[in-house]
Amino acid sequence: MGSLRRVVHMVTALNGSANLRHIDTSRFFSRRPPPPFSPSSMAVVTEESSLPEPSMSFYPAPAPPESNGDIGVMLFGRARDRLLVTDQSVSAAIYDAATHALLAETTPLKPKYWPVSVPVGDDIYLFDLPKPIESYTVVGGSEVWISTARAGTYAFDTVSCSWSKQADWPMPFAGLAEYVPEHKLWFGLSSSRRDKHPLCAVDLAAAVASPEMGPELTNVWMELSVPREWIPVEAFLVHLGSSRFFVARFFQELVEVRCDFSQRFDRFAVFTGVELERTSRGELRMIKHKSERYSIAHKVLCHSVL
Repeated sequence: MGSLRRVVHMVTALNGSANLRHIDTSRFFSRRPPPPFSPSSMAVVTEESSLPEPSMSFYPAPAPPESNGDIGVMLFGRARDRLLVTDQSVSAAIYDAATHALLAETTPLKPKYWPVSVPVGDDIYLFDLPKPIESYTVVGGSEVWISTARAGTYAFDTVSCSWSKQADWPMPFAGLAEYVPEHKLWFGLSSSRRDKHPLCAVDLAAAVASPEMGPELTNVWMELSVPREWIPVEAFLVHLGSSRFFVARFFQELVEVRCDFSQRFDRFAVFTGVELERTSRGELRMIKHKSERYSIAHKVLCHSVL
């Protein structure tokens, strides 16, 4: 069994600051393996928990008028314990979550608006083109693939620093997908909004071998039963290693319509630990471990779960 990440990082925003919370993922996995996934295990989550307090807060430097004032927090490093923090004044720093040290960093050449970050080995790559970036992943350990619905999929070779057109089709993920070597598949959240972005698996290598066909979903799982009144807002998937994943889904629910027709919503997150394994027949199945629900204050915005 490979090494497991025990901590994931939740980045929230409040009054212009970016606040970092560390979440211990061990609480979402049972010591004894739960039974194989079935529709009955998708029951609505009722167990309430409290988010941990922020361990670190970041504030932006004075920004140029044309900037949006946002702070970006991006995870990298082989141990996934370093975070690159940037703002639109092109200031940057590295926060080491293991030692709680903050290090100065060379400033980027120019601001990147709404970039995606891709860790490759100990390095991190930031991309804001081609727009709008809808899905991205690492292939072969050194190529970054980036997809848009209109332009298809492009590959950036981190060794030669060169771009190439990979395919006319986009990858069927929403955001980051990760390769899991023990299954030789890429896993991510499906781009299907109608299906509420379920966890899915894709064989990108087979898709490249048959470029005219495009990638097909080999497996699709939804770990959570979502009531009709829960409005999905955002979802994140983090690969912890050893075929284990941390799924973070954010929702809002209408609780009041006032006399002036204004509305009040409750906002909350549901975190779930899931595991993938092969059956005796070689079929891939999902095992759901544990889910917890977390209330989120009205003014707190979730930026990412890393």
